[in-house]
Amino acid sequence: MEDLPLPLAFIVLDDGAFRIGGENRALGKRKIKSGLAHRNYNKSLTVTYSDNGSLIAQGDWQQIRESVAAIGGKYTAVLYALVKLDGQSKIAAIHLRGRALSEWYKFTKGKNPTGPVYFTVTKTAKTEGTDVDSYVPVFEMHDLKASSQEEADAADAILQNWLSGYFKSPENIPAAINSRASNAVPIEGDAFAFAGLEEPPAQSGTGSDFDDDLPF
Repeated sequence: MEDLPLPLAFIVLDDGAFRIGGENRALGKRKIKSGLAHRNYNKSLTVTYSDNGSLIAQGDWQQIRESVAAIGGKYTAVLYALVKLDGQSKIAAIHLRGRALSEWYKFTKGKNPTGPVYFTVTKTAKTEGTDVDSYVPVFEMHDLKASSQEEADAADAILQNWLSGYFKSPENIPAAINSRASNAVPIEGDAFAFAGLEEPPAQSGTGSDFDDDLPF
């Protein structure tokens, strides 16, 4: 897992994925993890300790949230996005949880993140908490030009194929309504590189003013 640098521009391809992270501080900050789940593919989570795979809970988040949260497990949204890294278009997985996730939900309320738009983060803002202060991304939304929409649709076709393989049962998977898949045209081969789909990069850090007119 690595940090995505700021300033950051990204097109959301799919916002239906989630997983569990965190740590049990009562047990010496023992790490908690889960496999990937998705609102349109498979909502079931298997939550374990990272060190030995010991089972903590299994089931839908609504069924296990109280027991998992009680020991330090945190819901983590996974945004699959098209980004530019080192001058190359890549599909990345951006992890958002805690206050960063709350900021994302507040910012996108009433909006369609997978519509003809892209997002930028040029800075972070300090938030005060009851226990510790933290920094959260400051999101901005912009209109997406037509050529970039076509690029995003093609990337999403690749992504949905990858997700289908991940969940092992593509013949039983409904169309992903939280993505661009309905507009995507299947293409041969991987026209885009994947950036950390197995261990997705987290979004953090600070950056200078964004100076790229249209990043895609």
